[in-house]
Amino acid sequence: STLSVKERLNRAAAEENKRIANNALKEELQKAKTKAKVVTIYSSKGGVGKTTISTELAVALANTSVGRGNLRVCIVDLNIDFGDVLTTLDYDARGNNLSFWAAEVRERLREGEAVEDIQYSRKEIEEHLQTNSFGLYALIAPIAHEDSMEIESQELEIILDNIIKKLYESFATGKI
Repeated sequence: STLSVKERLNRAAAEENKRIANNALKEELQKAKTKAKVVTIYSSKGGVGKTTISTELAVALANTSVGRGNLRVCIVDLNIDFGDVLTTLDYDARGNNLSFWAAEVRERLREGEAVEDIQYSRKEIEEHLQTNSFGLYALIAPIAHEDSMEIESQELEIILDNIIKKLYESFATGKI
């Protein structure tokens, strides 16, 4: 059927509004991709509340709604001698922790793999993490003090590099 000039103008305006809205959405999604952040809570002194601040902040962020869902958060307990994120947030003591991942990295280094070649996919990273009832991802500190003694700084660097570059990248793009 033949449309009136008014109907054609309304359709054209609706299409233009749709195009503008789609472009605005794309811009916002692009901004979101760059908003993944690393927050560090540190003190050389024990008993000052590092675990309390870290876990409360992580839970609050994981429960913060943005767009269609909540922020995706991963807490990494680098208090490798006496980490308390496990008990504070009720993770599984029999589950994955930093010791297992560090041992895997250590083995790959022993086999001669170059540091820059030790890359993990998002799925592989997730296998080294735990999640809890808050929907919060966590890399748990070693359970036993003896296990923490084996972890080298190079192993930690590789693990953190993978978490920051791969996991947060997928969190920011919503591909987890």
